[in-house]
Formats: sequence, C-alpha cells, structure tokens
Amino acid sequence: AVLEVMEAVTIEPDEVSFNSALTACATGEQWEQAMKLLWQMEHRGRSPTIMGFGAAVNACSKAGCWEQAFHLLLLMRARQVAPN
Repeated sequence: AVLEVMEAVTIEPDEVSFNSALTACATGEQWEQAMKLLWQMEHRGRSPTIMGFGAAVNACSKAGCWEQAFHLLLLMRARQVAPN
C-alpha cells in the first residue's frame, strides 16, 4: 500500500522502499505479494539485491511455500546474487 501511495504522488520507489515492503511481506508470510514486488522491481528496471531476494525467500519459507523459495534461490544463482 505504501508503494502505491508513493506512486500516486509521483515518488518513484527505490531499492530501500522495495526491500522494506519485502521485509514486511516476510513478517506477514505474504509470499504472493513478495513475488509481485520482485516482479514490480524488475519491471521498473531495478534489480533485486540480496536483501530483497532474502526477504522474498523468507516470506515463501515462512508460508511453507518451499517450491517458490527454491525457485528464487535458483533465480539468485542465475543472476549471480550470492545467498547469505
């Protein structure tokens, strides 16, 4: 919701904004929203960092979505983002 408000007032979300939203998704076990946020980042020309990917993996694993978490780990590897 915060990212949508930022867009409404023509503030472009940056990596910090996306990472904060992704961390909130992990806390709330909102894996689907986390996946959407990663897609939005890429759609806007922003490459997810280890923090963004890590939060999305965490959201997936907390929600019990191990296949999605594994897919993200494979994507990180393909993009040469080393997991921590």
